[in-house]
Amino acid sequence: LYFNSPILIINKKECKNYDNLIKDQLDDSFSVSIIDDNGFLIAKLNDRKLVKPASNLKLISTAYVISKMKLSDNIYTYIYRDKFDNYHIKGNGDPDLTFYDIQKLLSKINAKKQLTIYLYEVNSRFKWPYGWTSFDKIYPYGSPITSLAINSNANKYSDISNLGEKIKFFLNEKYPDKNVTVNIKDYDSFKINSKDIVDSIRSNSIFSLLTLANAESHNF
Repeated sequence: LYFNSPILIINKKECKNYDNLIKDQLDDSFSVSIIDDNGFLIAKLNDRKLVKPASNLKLISTAYVISKMKLSDNIYTYIYRDKFDNYHIKGNGDPDLTFYDIQKLLSKINAKKQLTIYLYEVNSRFKWPYGWTSFDKIYPYGSPITSLAINSNANKYSDISNLGEKIKFFLNEKYPDKNVTVNIKDYDSFKINSKDIVDSIRSNSIFSLLTLANAESHNF
């Protein structure tokens, strides 16, 4: 079933039973085309009507991932150490990332007296399409585009400032005698120069993540 999506069908063959069914159940605000396994159009309702698709951000981000990655690929979240013993956490949009995963990365830190952590996140102006309201953003379909997508990137999304505070609290508990600083930097400012990978978190395969894109409203 293709809801809210105008499409071009070459082979047109309509089934009146399906036609009657959707006309009885749906009003004129819907645009529906039902296509069988052989590509034949078997029922339609307002199939030429242009309407906004549901979960449009999810559709766009998922399509982008499909165009750039193989189904067997994985998404990695890294922790790096620079030559000054500062640590850098850089994600790549793993929608299944949890704070427990972040704690696993932090456990690899060799703490000095001064402990500085840098988090890299997408600029806030790119997180949602222009025009989305605060009302939209409280629902799962309104999850933002982020690099550190804690809590499945859904309506209970832990934003980057909150994540920074949680990291600071965790490290202060773990190293009470250390001076902990957490800084948030723009994702595009990250440079690999003079940094070594300390550890990483590997996501499930892209194929697995795609199957959850609809069920859990993942945005990549």
